[in-house]
Amino acid sequence: MKLNQSVAELRLSKWGANDGTTFIRFSELIQNQQKHPFMKVFLTLSSHEPFDVPYHHFDDPYLNSVAYTDSCLGAFVDRFRQTPQWNNTLIILVPDHAMRYPAGVQEPDIVRHHIPMVWCGGAVNGSKVINDYGSQIDIAATLLGQMNIDYSDFKFSKNIADTTQYKFAYYTFKDGFGYLDSDAKVIYDNEAGKAVFSEGDTTGSKENAGKAFLQKLYDDLGSR
Repeated sequence: MKLNQSVAELRLSKWGANDGTTFIRFSELIQNQQKHPFMKVFLTLSSHEPFDVPYHHFDDPYLNSVAYTDSCLGAFVDRFRQTPQWNNTLIILVPDHAMRYPAGVQEPDIVRHHIPMVWCGGAVNGSKVINDYGSQIDIAATLLGQMNIDYSDFKFSKNIADTTQYKFAYYTFKDGFGYLDSDAKVIYDNEAGKAVFSEGDTTGSKENAGKAFLQKLYDDLGSR
């Protein structure tokens, strides 16, 4: 990317500038950051349809676009490692959902919503793998908990690193939800008025827990 290129010239796809371009601009914003501490959020888009990327390593267009975004992320981290800010920075990587891959994966399917969360950066002390169930909403409590900051205002968020907290995952799709914990998994279809998939606990408690969680979300939204 050339700094004197116009915005129109950088819009190379349906989504605008590709991830390679935006990661470079993001790097510049971080390097020029004057106020500390700071938090920035970055959204990648090149792995979305129509998967039009300047990268040609796989025949499958989706896999090729993901590989491209991954290469851009790797290049960003490599560049960032060379800056003084790296040692005091935490990077949290998390997707909003997985893709319908391989073919046949449907919107409600658990595998569609089975995603990783990666914490990296110079501020991370050591390595650890946590296999507990969680959701994106748990980022707030987990992050604040690491800094010993009260997170009680985030009542729907839980601290994944706290071994005493009940761990579950909750996701939604059009007219339904999924609810999972170490005991059971359930997918509830509201249009059908029943669970369309269940595994583990057969008492219906997870279905009821999912309904209650969704109701509380609406109650909270309605009270604001």
